[in-house]
Amino acid sequence: MLESDSPLNRLPSNLHPQQVLLLDGMRTCALIAKDKTLRLHEHLHAISFSDTPPSRHVVFASAWSIVDSAHRFCKFITRFVTETGCPLNEAWVTPMRRVKGLRDTIQHLDERVEQVMVKEQQVLFGQLGWVARGNISDTHGRIFSMTSGYFPFKEQAFNVANPSGRILHNTIDRVTLTAVGRVVNNQFMPVSVVMEEILCSMKQCLMAVERFAKSKMEAMPKAPIMPLDNLMVVRFHGLTDTGCVLTPDVEFKLRR
Repeated sequence: MLESDSPLNRLPSNLHPQQVLLLDGMRTCALIAKDKTLRLHEHLHAISFSDTPPSRHVVFASAWSIVDSAHRFCKFITRFVTETGCPLNEAWVTPMRRVKGLRDTIQHLDERVEQVMVKEQQVLFGQLGWVARGNISDTHGRIFSMTSGYFPFKEQAFNVANPSGRILHNTIDRVTLTAVGRVVNNQFMPVSVVMEEILCSMKQCLMAVERFAKSKMEAMPKAPIMPLDNLMVVRFHGLTDTGCVLTPDVEFKLRR
């Protein structure tokens, strides 16, 4: 998603703090989404083919983390474009905008149980569908659909993405999350988003931001590169139920 020499990994110290935070927000959301997509594919492959698959809740945790990251990324890049004039093709952002209805629903899930979920006969955390192949060159495979948790209703839909006519890039592909989301006119209905399309959307947007940021930073006065992910540590000793001593011998007591 981001190369080591990406300008987003090498922000200069003379850049305005607000722009630093917006760029870093996009960078972090994209990295989280990429990491969660890799883990999602790994776990779905194990569920599809392994005799000892992982706990199934982990795939929904990854899927919803991708949704949340995409929603935040979309907010960051919209603000960045507005404030800087960075050119951006709106079509690249569209797949990420679709997650808003899902994200808004999950944020108020306790309120939606009777109001929406029972009425629409949908489970709380949705349904995942995916295409699985044993090897990348296989022209045969399996199509899966899995709900999160119990399904207390009579009929369950088989929600998957049709692989026909699609170029499949991975052994696990077309991973589709279907869940209740708020759409136009404040109506609730099932909404489907494809994880790989979200990641592709992020990548296209990031490339545009990187090109823009690089051109602007090249025109700025030279300044030291800010460090990433500052890690701080302090040793302690003399740990008791009421306190401990931090090096260099600063006492840290339990607050009464």
